[in-house]
Amino acid sequence: MSHAPQGQYVPQAPKSNPIAIVSLICGIVGCLVITPIVGIITGIIGLSKAKVQGGKGMAIAGIILSILWIVGGIGVVGGGYGIYRFAESKVNEVAKQPTITFVNHLVDGDMAAASAMTDIKKEDLQPVADYVKPLGKCKDITIGSPNWSSRNGIVTASFAGTAVFENATKNIKATVIVDNTGVKVNQIELD
Repeated sequence: MSHAPQGQYVPQAPKSNPIAIVSLICGIVGCLVITPIVGIITGIIGLSKAKVQGGKGMAIAGIILSILWIVGGIGVVGGGYGIYRFAESKVNEVAKQPTITFVNHLVDGDMAAASAMTDIKKEDLQPVADYVKPLGKCKDITIGSPNWSSRNGIVTASFAGTAVFENATKNIKATVIVDNTGVKVNQIELD
């Protein structure tokens, strides 16, 4: 400690607030999951110590930046989930209606129309047609979350769900392929 002559002002070194500094650093490097949380907590503690140690601005900046990281992270995760749900609903849409149409061709006994919508051999379609005919027309299919993939411009969607016919309700499993030629039912099982 230096002694100054009487009546002279000796500036003192500013006190530091390490907690406020930690908050600011966490707010800047907030891209990691835990750092924004640490930034908010240390910012609050740093604010409480700011009257004695200074660093109020750093603590506030750390809190604000940390909150922005959290809000941004929630937005990214929520946006990603929304995109996934939108894609899933489109896959459901694309898979559902052609499957209903295909089954109804089989119910009507229109094997030519059903064959045009599938690569399944005609001799393998007849037992399915015989099974669905007494069930009546397919009115709706409720699809659970489909398993879908895309490769070389071809989307494949496999799903399980419930098919509602005029005379019964049956469990259904199907695979639908979508390419530049259209939609084809590649596999179908009813029980």
